[in-house]
Amino acid sequence: MNPHLAGSLKFAPVAFAASGLLALVSVCLPSLVFYDSPPPEAEIAKPSKVVVAPLGNYAAIVWRPLFNNDRRRDAPPPPPAPPKPPAPPTANNYQLVGIILSSNLRMALVERRADAQVAHLHIGDMLDGWTVKTIDASGVQLDGPSSTTELTIPRAAQRLPPGTASTAVAAVRPSTE
Repeated sequence: MNPHLAGSLKFAPVAFAASGLLALVSVCLPSLVFYDSPPPEAEIAKPSKVVVAPLGNYAAIVWRPLFNNDRRRDAPPPPPAPPKPPAPPTANNYQLVGIILSSNLRMALVERRADAQVAHLHIGDMLDGWTVKTIDASGVQLDGPSSTTELTIPRAAQRLPPGTASTAVAAVRPSTE
């Protein structure tokens, strides 16, 4: 082997160890030299308490808004329109099932077809938006907001003898049970 080469190989492990030590010092040295230790606790600033003025001090912002061109308050929204009352059902939703007439009583028995409930009505009573105007032997007259209608029992007028308005008429439809 070449004597020159053999002499340089003797120092190779030392050179390798020296370069590793130099790399370690170059990495750790800046943190030791350039960074200070943290300040003592007395030097750390404590957060201060935020003081908010009373809301009354901000009234001008409410009454003179910054983002309106004329610095005037927005107009309040209009109140909602009241809901329209539902239209009364048509006379086809009812069926006159009986009339009771006497010297001191005038009553009509009117059935709601939707739920088969029978209402006992006198003159002036209300039925789903309809007002009972008259009750006589020929039927019942109902006044609504936009029209007047009459519910009749077709056979009642034929069976009633003329001039017997004070007699009781009870025409009831036959039971389906």
